Amino acid sequence: MRKQLQAEHGKAELEKTIDQLDHKRNKLENKVSELKAKIEQLENKKKEKKEALAKKREQEIDFLKYQEQHLNKFLKQVNEKAKN
Repeated sequence: MRKQLQAEHGKAELEKTIDQLDHKRNKLENKVSELKAKIEQLENKKKEKKEALAKKREQEIDFLKYQEQHLNKFLKQVNEKAKN
């Protein structure tokens, strides 16, 4: 009888421990989900920023090419006028 009472007492403690561990596991799983979502959000932000910078660089290059063409035309006109 004594061993049975001890076993039941030990069983209750084990069940309490199991419940605590389940609760802790659920909290940790939620934390993992939150961190994964945060990582995904940061990666998307980084990707968008990288794309924006690349687009800005392309626009600057296009503008510089445009300027170069017009400056070359201007120089040709100045040289032609200087020759005349």
